[in-house]
Amino acid sequence: MLPCVGADNREAGRIAADHLLELGHRDIGLVFPRPEGNDRASARLWGARERLLAAGIPLIADWQWEAPYSIAQAKQVAQDLLRRAHRPSALLCGNDVIAQGVIYGAQSCGLRVPEDISVIGIGDFKGSSEMEPGLTTIRIPARTIGEIAGERFTDLITGASDDHFRVRCPLECILRGTSRAVHAVGD
Repeated sequence: MLPCVGADNREAGRIAADHLLELGHRDIGLVFPRPEGNDRASARLWGARERLLAAGIPLIADWQWEAPYSIAQAKQVAQDLLRRAHRPSALLCGNDVIAQGVIYGAQSCGLRVPEDISVIGIGDFKGSSEMEPGLTTIRIPARTIGEIAGERFTDLITGASDDHFRVRCPLECILRGTSRAVHAVGD
């Protein structure tokens, strides 16, 4: 076993899916980076799909899209998806950059976030809280991971600890303005 300090990306996908399910969403689309060769994206996508399937949510092929790590390209993907007659009520995005592009794409289609569509990201990247509306996201504590890794690896180098450690930092759903409960028609 190699020493490791990090976050459980599969759990991040599960937590994001749980948030949308708790809000009553059943029509949920997924916008993720290409999972091949990207262990974080693959784990997040697997976790989200796992949780949605366990809840009986169908994974509609037309609502599962790939977008690279690009706001502009994620915006284009969202426009293509959201201009369709039948669209999801929520989009779960593999990271905050994609989520930001998806929000801009929704807005350019005349949709209001979260009134017309909810969006959640993963990462809690710099700028996610400052956008309007602020992005609901799963916080991956990068600073904490870096601090613990620095301490643990310093101890390892100086001989103050052995090389058998695995530290999993806790994740947190950060509620901001891009997700809301599904309301019945007329509400």
